[in-house]
Amino acid sequence: YRKLKEYTIKLRSPSESHIIYKRKSFDKGIYEKVYLIGFRLGDLRVRKSGETIKTDCASTKPAQIELIRSLFEDYGRVWISKPRLREDGKICKNIEAFLDLSFDFLLPKNNYSNILSNKNTFIPFLAGFTDAEGHIGVHDGQAVYSLGNYNIKLLKQIKLYLLDYLNVKSYIHKSEMTKYIRKGGYPYNSDYYQLTLSKKRDLLTLFNNIERFMKHKDKLNDINKARNNIQERNEKFGYINM
Repeated sequence: YRKLKEYTIKLRSPSESHIIYKRKSFDKGIYEKVYLIGFRLGDLRVRKSGETIKTDCASTKPAQIELIRSLFEDYGRVWISKPRLREDGKICKNIEAFLDLSFDFLLPKNNYSNILSNKNTFIPFLAGFTDAEGHIGVHDGQAVYSLGNYNIKLLKQIKLYLLDYLNVKSYIHKSEMTKYIRKGGYPYNSDYYQLTLSKKRDLLTLFNNIERFMKHKDKLNDINKARNNIQERNEKFGYINM
């Protein structure tokens, strides 16, 4: 320590001195940044500890764990737990990434209004949010898209800008979760909401815009299945509701 001071060598802070693994600062463009913000709002817990931004998630879906690993492995240490059996019988893994302070844009949970109010950033943001919280499937012979979240304010804004930017009409449905008790005897703190759309033209317009920014392999496969369903229905019934 005396020699470092003598030769005026910059000292590391106590937080920096505990960093073992090599890190790299965020170096992508605005589209990747807003994608990550959208994904974070849907599926990640983020907190700051000293000189470190920690982000973590638990998931039963291997593709989700793999996606999170791929998003952050170039920037710092990514830790993945061993599989564990949940109370509901599903196999779950935890994943945590340790990043430098250039990722502090992930910390706020209310930093999306300016992103949504610009079409160029709204689309990749929605792609990230879809990768985290979206469902794309075929139910009762019909392709559907939905976003489920407790943040009704965010879903209402997405609904508004889908209509403004893409002329895509969607609907929001409420599940009154506060009526129910979770395992352990605790009530739900708020109700749950789903933004949905199923009109063929709307689905194709949405997919054509967000697909190029999406990274979740399962959901990209689901988009292909939904497109095939729409094509099959068009061939069978004609181009109704297009």
